[in-house]
Amino acid sequence: MTPPSLIERIAGQPLDAFSALPPEQRASAIHAGVPDLHLFFDAGAPLGGRNAPARTLGLAASLEAAIAAEPGDHAALAERIVTDALLRGEAAHDQNVYLGPLFTRRLTRAVPDLMFQPCSPGEVAAALAWAREHRLPVALRGAATTAMGGAIANDAGLALDFARLDAIELDPMNGTVVVGAGARMRAIHTRLAAAGRALPVYPSNLGGTFAGWFATGGIGMNAFARGRARDIVLSADVLLPNGVHARFHGDGRLDVHEQGRRHELSAADAPGWFRGHQLEPLILDDLAGSEGTLGAILQLTLRTEPRPELGAFLIAYDSDEAALQAASWIVAAVRERRFAAPANLKLLSGDHLAHVRRVWEDEAAQSWRRHPGALAAGEGMPWTRIAGPAELGADVARDPGQSAAYLFVDFLDLAAARAFAAELTARRETHVVLGEDSVRFAAERFRPQQTKRLGPGLVAAEILLPFAEVLRFLPRAQTIAARAGKTLDAEVYVLADGEALTIAALMTDHRRLGYLVDLIAAPVMVDLAMREHGGRPYVLGRWQAAWGRRTIGAETFARLQRARHALDPFHCVNRGVRYGLELRGVLGSVMRATFAPGMRLARELFNFPLLAPAVRALLDRFPGPAHGRGAPAEVGAAF
Repeated sequence: MTPPSLIERIAGQPLDAFSALPPEQRASAIHAGVPDLHLFFDAGAPLGGRNAPARTLGLAASLEAAIAAEPGDHAALAERIVTDALLRGEAAHDQNVYLGPLFTRRLTRAVPDLMFQPCSPGEVAAALAWAREHRLPVALRGAATTAMGGAIANDAGLALDFARLDAIELDPMNGTVVVGAGARMRAIHTRLAAAGRALPVYPSNLGGTFAGWFATGGIGMNAFARGRARDIVLSADVLLPNGVHARFHGDGRLDVHEQGRRHELSAADAPGWFRGHQLEPLILDDLAGSEGTLGAILQLTLRTEPRPELGAFLIAYDSDEAALQAASWIVAAVRERRFAAPANLKLLSGDHLAHVRRVWEDEAAQSWRRHPGALAAGEGMPWTRIAGPAELGADVARDPGQSAAYLFVDFLDLAAARAFAAELTARRETHVVLGEDSVRFAAERFRPQQTKRLGPGLVAAEILLPFAEVLRFLPRAQTIAARAGKTLDAEVYVLADGEALTIAALMTDHRRLGYLVDLIAAPVMVDLAMREHGGRPYVLGRWQAAWGRRTIGAETFARLQRARHALDPFHCVNRGVRYGLELRGVLGSVMRATFAPGMRLARELFNFPLLAPAVRALLDRFPGPAHGRGAPAEVGAAF
């Protein structure tokens, strides 16, 4: 009789049993095929014998039969159908603060009935077909690194977790890379770096997916010089909600797979195919920022470029106005071709950098800093090295203290960086170019929320504004933050098209109920930006879907809404995202009807200096949704 393998012995055992194994056996088990945490719960048990609600078990058995009936290899299928309550509960939130059961159990049913991790486009198609047949809501989930609920369920149902669609295929001849929907940014950067290549643009995190970033707006690193995610996407393979597998090309061409045949349509013929199927025509641009409502992105073909050397500058100013004037000078100088466009042009509030330095001080005391591993040392990043201002010819000095504002400027070419350094030195203005901080800030671009631990939470308004309005908006946002008892932690990505992505953040502590003041302050700032500064939300997701028409524009909103309804009449895929709040019960109906006017009223209430602090003091007497996670919060803490 063959003895059971190590995997067979630990399957279904508590995590403690795995942790108790010697390190060599743990490593061997992982390399031998520990698929995920589900192995330690009820993997290996028949679906019907698992400890889960009857509805979950019934749906799981039905889904398993539907997937197994399709052609192809469906290895470990049962293990990839997740029914465990703990794992399903983890899918009820994204990177937002803990919203608590009011939002995740009453106003929505954010815990899916079951989760499935497909390994192939065929399995995605089979799962969506099964969901259509049962009219079951489907939430599309990549890494869930946004914070507006776009990757969590609205009405339970099925959560499709794309973690296993993580292929990365590099084509050195064409300088392109094909990335699966579940491919994480760290893996993409590492694979490209090994071949001497890099993405021209990328999000400011390593744990997210490019597909998810593309679907939620795609503004991030290198935005000033290289644009947005859409600007490097050559094609997108999408499984439309009606079951059609389509490839959208950047030049308007369309490939569709129907009844086992592939049809290649020119840009001129593609709209006719849609109309012939009683569908609203769609192009690749419509998928950018669609937040999964037009179908499941399976893979993307991306343009790459040689891995660059970076030249970085962190420059301190004594006021927001001085920093923004310097940013305007940079924009004008680029137009005059006095130096090449910087990759990034970012305004940072003084409080943001003060928070970053607090984190740096904390990390300096950690022993791992003396012996960093490959991840901490920055191996496999989308650059070969970072040159600081002194090397590039700029005069550097120590920051005289906490400055009011900072500009972060970097270049993908050292010659351009040197030209900028020369212009900066010749420019007569009050500024201080920082030395070591410039390099460190550039190297830590993938830690945009490293200050979150000071909260230990973070809420943020992410707003697209005309650049000319930033100087008028920031002081008013700072006033709202002050009325909430907080300081404004602001970052502004300046874009070459005249817009600016403004991230107005507040540290918060969701272990106390007073965090609700901060939670309301964020959409209040969005409302202010929309009504008085020509702004709009960057991401709608679930919690800001009431502003969909205003964000997208009435005409585009109506066209995409028609397209979505024709493809998905029952709105199964990403229900409740982007096109309007869908909340449950009487309270949900009230909130849905009053969300926009309620934010206007809340903004008026923030005009009373003592009101928000009084409300916070009252609410802080009660535990928040994250009560018990970490050390007790200190009432009246600075953050």
